[in-house]
Amino acid sequence: MPGPRGARAVRRLGARVPGLVLLVRQVRAWVGEPETLREVAAEARLLLRDPRPRTSLAEVEELVAVAERAHRLGLQQWAVALLHHPALVPRSPRPVVLARRRLAAGRPVHPTAVRRAFERLAGQAPRRWLEEPIAVGSGSDVEAVVRHRVPGADVRTVLDGPGRTRPLSLVRKTLAGPVPRELLAYRSGLLEGGERYRPSRLLHAEPDGADRWHLFLEDLGEVRPLQDPAELLLAARALGELNGRRLVPAGAAGDLHDEHPWLAEVGRWTLPPFAELRRRAGVLAGRVPGDVRHRCADQLAALAEAEDELTRQVAGLPLTTSHGDATRSNLAVRDGRLVLFDLTAVQLTPVGRDLADLIGLPNPVLGREPGLAGDCHRAYRDGLTDAGVRIGEDEVGLAVRSRFVRKAYWWLLMTIPRRLPAGAGSEVPERRRQNIVADLQRVAAEAELLLDALTRPGASSRGRQLTV
Repeated sequence: MPGPRGARAVRRLGARVPGLVLLVRQVRAWVGEPETLREVAAEARLLLRDPRPRTSLAEVEELVAVAERAHRLGLQQWAVALLHHPALVPRSPRPVVLARRRLAAGRPVHPTAVRRAFERLAGQAPRRWLEEPIAVGSGSDVEAVVRHRVPGADVRTVLDGPGRTRPLSLVRKTLAGPVPRELLAYRSGLLEGGERYRPSRLLHAEPDGADRWHLFLEDLGEVRPLQDPAELLLAARALGELNGRRLVPAGAAGDLHDEHPWLAEVGRWTLPPFAELRRRAGVLAGRVPGDVRHRCADQLAALAEAEDELTRQVAGLPLTTSHGDATRSNLAVRDGRLVLFDLTAVQLTPVGRDLADLIGLPNPVLGREPGLAGDCHRAYRDGLTDAGVRIGEDEVGLAVRSRFVRKAYWWLLMTIPRRLPAGAGSEVPERRRQNIVADLQRVAAEAELLLDALTRPGASSRGRQLTV
């Protein structure tokens, strides 16, 4: 058995192995395949210079294939740059996410980084810990989420008040990519300062080369999507307070962009126009009752016609710093406060976006309690008031519905073909069919209110009804 020095030497060597493998690949390529290497580098340059959005699966797969060829030849920087091409919209497609994780496979976190994080948490670093992988979604730049836990150790940490202890554990979130947007959000302090909300605590952040970051965060324990009505109301009011506190005064958006340029809304989180959703509505044929299909199709046609007016009115709404993806899965309630995590989408948006995401689909609890959505609207406005901001009810309604209706129709039209396969008939559970129809009816009701707001007399001259 090696002694302590020998063990440290082995760990250091293990941490260097991935880099040595890449170097060996590159040397072999230069010696045995110089022409291939130059061709791949040239192809990568052409793809990176092309700003067109990659929306078709064929274009995405072409980009992924070149990136993986570059990786095999040791051209790691080209591979990473291709897989983080800004033209990949509306979200990082699943083939890209999976390719990023394949490229990162075999690159372990250095134990020293974990020890530093434990020292920040508890003032001392354990010699050993267990690693427990946590499930990761496929729609983000997250390479891995792992819990580092010391069994049987309860200690007081920097997160605890007098007399309180907690199990000694933390969560590592490894981000793929050269621009760690989530790290910028944590370091900006823009999500701090709330009475009813706070971000999850960042204990330590450490780069790993030019294309990878490890974020060490407080362990929130088991996190499930918010489903209790009281928690949803708390979340709605807390998000209102956040959006009110971070409301951008008229004419000051430029100063905020200068200080935090990463806040600008990025294409990856942009939803499709209503004209495209109208074209996709054909998937409803034969799957839902005819009256529901015609109602949705007519609404999407009307919304496509009103797209320019909707864009103009939304552009006139107050701007605020938003979580950007405040779904029930990215929020938790701890000690009576809302905890915000998964901050990869924090950005500057029209007020109301966070509420639209909170009450957006899928959301079974709102289906069971029809009046809860209206209560969440009121709680959100109360949160704005808590922050000293008053925005007219019509403006908040327009802001929330403009996001909710677009996102809900997009989600339904994307998932219905899988949930209700064509020709499945009685093989599909009737409860599922009823839930989908109920969701479509709910979205249609909100769409009618949105269209009414756009066509109501005086809507074209609606301005910012805002007092601070």
